[in-house]
Amino acid sequence: MSLTLLLTLVGTTILLRATKIDARKDERTIQLMVLSGRNAFFFLLFAMPALATLVIAGVVMVDAFAALMLLWIVALAITWISFFYYYTK
Repeated sequence: MSLTLLLTLVGTTILLRATKIDARKDERTIQLMVLSGRNAFFFLLFAMPALATLVIAGVVMVDAFAALMLLWIVALAITWISFFYYYTK
């Protein structure tokens, strides 16, 4: 289980508790969390090697830790946006 998927599950559980939607009764919510985690995983699968190549080539001048944190934050954003997109469909 990836870190992004784990954080999505925790964050969505907190969100569902706050909005008084019972996640245990909504099996669809778990499926949507898995779909949104998959989207973030595929983003990271392609973005991490691309960013590493750009950093090594000198095109992007950032610290490696800052680059990884940026990718992680963008992956979380993709996860949440795709979850809300799937949830409203």
